[in-house]
Amino acid sequence: MTSQISLPKGFVLDITQKENGSTGYLFDVDAVNASGIVNITKHPLPMPPSDEIVFGASHPVRFRIEALKEGKVNFACLQPWAKENVASNIEIIVT
Repeated sequence: MTSQISLPKGFVLDITQKENGSTGYLFDVDAVNASGIVNITKHPLPMPPSDEIVFGASHPVRFRIEALKEGKVNFACLQPWAKENVASNIEIIVT
């Protein structure tokens, strides 16, 4: 699944997405930041009470996206050892 976000240069946006670390599906922040188009910081949200945790379930994570320069980059949730296994993708376009 691919979605798209368009941001003007200099804009900052907070988004919440789900990751599933138990299966290895995590957003590849380092690869996106290496592009120089955006800077993304990851801010994990508080975990639910222990009696509400479902092992193997995904959990929400907040990302702050700062648009640095014009361009397009893909922000993918994938397994780092199998980069072709993309669970979701966000195409970020900076204008």
